[in-house]
Amino acid sequence: MHDDPDTLQCTETSFAILRYIKELDTATITSLADALDRPKSTIHRHLNTLQELGYVIRSDDRYRLSLQFLDLAEKARTDRSLYSVLRPEVDDLVEETGERAQVMVEENNHGIYIYQSKGEQAIETDSHIGKQVHLHTVASGKAYLAALSDDEIDQIIEDKGLPSMTQHTVDSRDELYGEINRIRERGYAFNDEEEMEGIRAVAAAICRVDGTPIGSISLAGPKTRLQGDKYRTKYPEIVSDIATVLGVKVTYK
Repeated sequence: MHDDPDTLQCTETSFAILRYIKELDTATITSLADALDRPKSTIHRHLNTLQELGYVIRSDDRYRLSLQFLDLAEKARTDRSLYSVLRPEVDDLVEETGERAQVMVEENNHGIYIYQSKGEQAIETDSHIGKQVHLHTVASGKAYLAALSDDEIDQIIEDKGLPSMTQHTVDSRDELYGEINRIRERGYAFNDEEEMEGIRAVAAAICRVDGTPIGSISLAGPKTRLQGDKYRTKYPEIVSDIATVLGVKVTYK
């Protein structure tokens, strides 16, 4: 919990409860009280309020998130101008490659996936719409960072740090800037098992015609398939072309 005098601790507690339930699918008052180090009576009051508002559902002694969150999430997603133009281009990319494609936007210095499409060959991972990621750990995030100014990148590093997800994660400022400079030169980014072992990805930033970044698009697949010319040249060029098309569509929609 934060000690900021401008924040309400009771609101923070409610959202901590919701996040915990999300991680475990369902939770009891006891498990929540233990995990959050709060009295059971406090947790009970929060859950009663959330249940009355329709955001949690009780079944016996366990609580789960309600589908009411879908309404809020869909509104947040469709309000993004990028979302209204991305589907045809991303779905075509997936049909052509058979892999998994995703569109990411930045929010609060994190990356958030707002769309995902899977081809026949795509493997299942924990990646999903709404997943929050550190920008420096994924191809889409690094492509987006490369479209920002150095001052903006420094602010994100100061806020979120450079935590490692795997042994391959870029976790130093100098190393990250070296990669960002290479991304700026070639126009696309790689992820070589940096967020998940065995998974590679290529990505390009989606920018308005004036150069303002609004998101990024990535194509991901197993290292066994994404290799050689396909990984280093063919797919990066395809993804870059689609990013350019999406940027133009958003600009003039």
